[in-house]
Amino acid sequence: EIEAQLRAYQGLYQEQEQRERLRELRAQAVTIMKEIESYRPYLTGQVLSGIAGRYGDIDLQVFTDDAKSLELLFLNRGIEYSVAERRRWIGGEARNITVLTVDWMGTQANISLLGEKDERVALRTSPSGRVVERAALPAVELLIASGG
Repeated sequence: EIEAQLRAYQGLYQEQEQRERLRELRAQAVTIMKEIESYRPYLTGQVLSGIAGRYGDIDLQVFTDDAKSLELLFLNRGIEYSVAERRRWIGGEARNITVLTVDWMGTQANISLLGEKDERVALRTSPSGRVVERAALPAVELLIASGG
């Protein structure tokens, strides 16, 4: 219901600006996803759903059992990042997961680090919440190519 109202507001007051910003955020997401492709990244959140606004963040999930190597990749490339923990519900179980936040081309990207086996499990926003939608790189590229 909230997303529907947000879409209606954006359609009335920010249509062109929001559409351009969304295209830009999705293109930046593709760039990041290609950079970290070996970690099996997926786009999630408002950039995927199409409601990201002027100050939207890029939210990614990566699936690896070697999360430290992603941090080393950032260190070796001089990309500053911060580390935080967030509670997520994975397969009906509450877990704390590590989230790396990087500044990517002037936009904040939040990269949730999950284990390889978690790729086949539904992630939820809360214990009884909806399943978090995600899209792999080819799907995001197709979304951009189709004008989204």
